[in-house]
Amino acid sequence: MEEQAVRQRRAEGTPCTLENFEVWRTAFEKELEEEALEEETKMEGGKKQKEKREDKSDRITGFAHFSGKAGKAVNLDEIEKAAAEAEDAPIDPEELDVDEDLFDLDDDEDLDDLDFEEPDDFDEPDI
Repeated sequence: MEEQAVRQRRAEGTPCTLENFEVWRTAFEKELEEEALEEETKMEGGKKQKEKREDKSDRITGFAHFSGKAGKAVNLDEIEKAAAEAEDAPIDPEELDVDEDLFDLDDDEDLDDLDFEEPDDFDEPDI
């Protein structure tokens, strides 16, 4: 019988009266003030959190950025035209900046300790 009465009191809870609410509200507001004080003391340089945060209201979202809804829309005609010009432009080997040391085949000392299995149809490049 006692156990059933305890369960019933737990199910009913505390009745919300004006006095109970005022006691709870006072304790809750005090707790919020304490947490705000802790946050403020944790902030370096004594700056408040609101001042430290950056205004991000004018930034675009990732979806808008990648879907082309921000700024200038992607013009496929311009992209195709630029690609065609790049294909048609002659390439002058003298203008290319190539580091030939990267392709030095005589310097294979660092590859000697690696165990490569050579396939049967492997052809040595003509140099």
